[in-house]
Amino acid sequence: MAFSLLGLFDLRLPASVQARLTKIPSTGFRGIFFVGLTMGLFAAPCVGPVVGPLLVYVAKTRDLALGFWLLFAYALGMGTLFLVLGLFYGAAKVKIGSGAWSVWVKRALGVLMILVAVYYGRVIYAQVAGAKPVDDKVWITSLDEGMTRAAAEKKPMVVDFFAQWCSPCIELDHQVWERTGIRRRIGEKWVGVKIDCTQDTPLCRQAVDRFQVIGWPTVVFLDRKQEEIMTERLTGTVVTEEEMEKIMERMETE
Repeated sequence: MAFSLLGLFDLRLPASVQARLTKIPSTGFRGIFFVGLTMGLFAAPCVGPVVGPLLVYVAKTRDLALGFWLLFAYALGMGTLFLVLGLFYGAAKVKIGSGAWSVWVKRALGVLMILVAVYYGRVIYAQVAGAKPVDDKVWITSLDEGMTRAAAEKKPMVVDFFAQWCSPCIELDHQVWERTGIRRRIGEKWVGVKIDCTQDTPLCRQAVDRFQVIGWPTVVFLDRKQEEIMTERLTGTVVTEEEMEKIMERMETE
């Protein structure tokens, strides 16, 4: 998409379709309605390279709320520009041409997209290169097995939903789960379960449906009766080791 903005290729409708769309009347209620309806098609060469990465990001995160607000904010921003032009274009008699400035704006956006691509490429490489298998000595990878053990040993349970491509999940591992004190605490006083949702597997889907998880990372805390303490749930949040210790201390005293 960055290369498209830099001019290597264009995303545009066929000329025949564009010709038909330009013949739509632009006056009256009906004309204005159809112009607004088809504006997205005309704007596709400009907005497509931006909307495309947004859609890919939303698809990867699988966070419906985040996807809604990202696309809503983008649509609101684009809509506001057209609204301002529609309100003040005739009064100000300003005609904005597609001069050299517009080319430089597209090139600047292309460079910004390349920088973003390089950044996320480095993040993904670091995650893949540094990905570690779940330590079975501390963590269980099956929700059913974890709940059975927690019931038998009468221990509280912590369930960590993560994905290997999720940056906050990796950060939570490094800052909390891999710390010696936390690992010892889970091994002695808790039953720890890690649900790998890197892929949409049956184990992941079952656990996600069980706790109505909407994004990663999500950390769920269950008391000794296997009832979730909703006030302690962490969603999309990376806490410190000290904060996690306080949460666990509160759970252990209940």
